Amino acid sequence: MTASNHLNCGDLTEFIDTMLELLIAGQERILDELIPKNGCD
Repeated sequence: MTASNHLNCGDLTEFIDTMLELLIAGQERILDELIPKNGCD
């Protein structure tokens, strides 16, 4: 293992941002499926 194999701060921040985006997108998709589109008026 060399130092170049480790994530630096920039890579880690970008990775976390990507994971958060995927998590939020997944939650929105789940909510869209749980909440009826034409439910209560």
